Amino acid sequence: MSGRIYAREVVLATGMDGSGAWQVPAFIGEALPVDRYAHTADDIDFAALAGKRVAVLGAGASAFDNAATALESGAGEVRLFVRRKAIQRVNPVRWMERAGFLLHFHKMDDATRWRMMRHVMRLNQPPPQDTWRRTVKHENFFLHQGAGWQGVRMDGDAIAIETTRGDTFHVDFIIVGTGFVTDFSLRPELAAFAGEIALWRDRFTPPPGAESAAMAAHPYLGPGYEFTERVPGRAPWLRRLHLFTLATMASHGLSGSSISALKFAVPRLVDRLTESLWLDDAALHADSLLTYDVPELTARIEDADAEWAA
Repeated sequence: MSGRIYAREVVLATGMDGSGAWQVPAFIGEALPVDRYAHTADDIDFAALAGKRVAVLGAGASAFDNAATALESGAGEVRLFVRRKAIQRVNPVRWMERAGFLLHFHKMDDATRWRMMRHVMRLNQPPPQDTWRRTVKHENFFLHQGAGWQGVRMDGDAIAIETTRGDTFHVDFIIVGTGFVTDFSLRPELAAFAGEIALWRDRFTPPPGAESAAMAAHPYLGPGYEFTERVPGRAPWLRRLHLFTLATMASHGLSGSSISALKFAVPRLVDRLTESLWLDDAALHADSLLTYDVPELTARIEDADAEWAA
């Protein structure tokens, strides 16, 4: 479908990467041919990895899912590299799946929201237990903890990976599980006015030692998931754009990104949409009431008088 469509309110429910783009670190994308690496979100030809040496960068569910799929597809070996000294075991999202948080987090003060969501973003989530078992049961799977990547390069027909531990590994293919970046300038539907959208860095200054570039890049949303203006009065129409992606987390906690949150998040969104539409037409509704003249009692008074007399 093409052409121009007009709407009074718009909801952007554009998925996990709907507020930016899947992220491949520049030191990988700039050093390797495009056919020698893929992001976990890409459509990977796992059959082509049979017998190959595969390296996976990342420690979340998608990284382990892709590692397991490569192993099940016959990869010669799979090495998964984790930057942390020990893989994350605690999943803060489980704590967040409580009614009080899902209902009222967005009403908390900025300092508290920053403190809580910064903690969540620093921890991230570990892979599910079943995904872990599915991966580590293979004898040709190797987990390297505390092994961030210093750089990658082509070494003949192999890819050389240099880690922060001083090791060098040679592989044939890399799968990148480093998530996505929140950056509205990367979205074609938002790029033209991305600079008008208020971000957390425009509204809140954290105390020393509590900085977070990830948190700061998230949009500072209103109570109905609507964008707010970076410069008040310059883009008032932003209130008609409602974001319902993972990037709502900083302002609303779990929302468009979580099945658990939908029972609380959707009514909040709908309430805000209908409130905006109703109040925009307040004068019209008032006039409609004052001129409303559709009779509900349609019986003739004369007929009632005759029945009473009989």
